[in-house]
Amino acid sequence: IRITLVTPPFETEGVVVWCRHRFGKYLVGLKFTQAGDIYQARMVEQICHIEHYRKQVLHNEGRKLSSQEAAREWIAQYAAGFPHPEQKAP
Repeated sequence: IRITLVTPPFETEGVVVWCRHRFGKYLVGLKFTQAGDIYQARMVEQICHIEHYRKQVLHNEGRKLSSQEAAREWIAQYAAGFPHPEQKAP
């Protein structure tokens, strides 16, 4: 996989271990082949959520947040519910 939202882009390899069709999209479970990649991927995933939150706040509320401000708000509101890396998808 390659995620270009972060600099440098996050890249790693994995094995698809499951695939489920949900609501017209596909959820894919990936098993990382390199030790430690799951934690790096988790951090990148959080950054993606934070940037999405930042754009959503701008669109819905008209508030322009810096990435740092968005991170603080997102962590306060959503970090506790962020799934554990080993948690299975629904």
